[in-house]
Amino acid sequence: MATYTSHNPLYEDDPKTVAIKSRILTHMTADHAESLALYLRHYCKQPITLPPTPAILSTLALTDITPTHMIITHPSGRSLIPFTPPMAHLSGSRARLVQMHTEALRALHLSDLKVSTFVLPNKAWQWFTHFCTLLCFTTFSIYSSASFRPESDTLASRIWSVGGLAPWLGILASWTCKPVLVGMVLIHGAEVWHFQRSRLRTYWVAVGSVVWWCWVLCVFSGGVAGIWRFDEMVEGIRAENAAKQKGKGQEH
Repeated sequence: MATYTSHNPLYEDDPKTVAIKSRILTHMTADHAESLALYLRHYCKQPITLPPTPAILSTLALTDITPTHMIITHPSGRSLIPFTPPMAHLSGSRARLVQMHTEALRALHLSDLKVSTFVLPNKAWQWFTHFCTLLCFTTFSIYSSASFRPESDTLASRIWSVGGLAPWLGILASWTCKPVLVGMVLIHGAEVWHFQRSRLRTYWVAVGSVVWWCWVLCVFSGGVAGIWRFDEMVEGIRAENAAKQKGKGQEH
């Protein structure tokens, strides 16, 4: 995006304004690089990965700000973002930058809440769901169809016939194991894809991080049980944050 400069004594020579401008540039670059990434992605359509990696954030800097625009430097050059409408004075920049941050989050389908934790299953049925899914994935992918029949006397046959108490179940598994395995991979893979787009990306979980892998494996092995648990965790965090804000308000 093209940039321009102009000489305005009011904003380039006034000591108070120069001090305000310096604080804004330093503060935004050092403490709010993620906001700069959001501005670039939303207002300038720069291909910034979201959530941005620390390596990307270290390359971003707010290098100029006036009542009419701001300029952000990034690996591809410099981008000018106009303020619409222009501000009356730089003293109004904090409110304007917060407003633009919120607008960018909404447009990019991102939350103001960041998830950085993983929660283990907290209900018996959730553990049971994970166990059954992993059992199916493991046995159906390792053993041949014939290995599930009671007469084969394999570990798979003993598991699926419940130690010989339900031989019909082993026979059923021998007929259905491969189609079920393919269906499970497709369904659970689709759930992970949906989960990444609708939850992990939205709540700023970086792809490839430890937390990302934990949740992806959880949803792949537990399906919607993992998604529901993620939603419960988010609601719990929001309720906790709301209680903290309410407590602070009462203190004042």
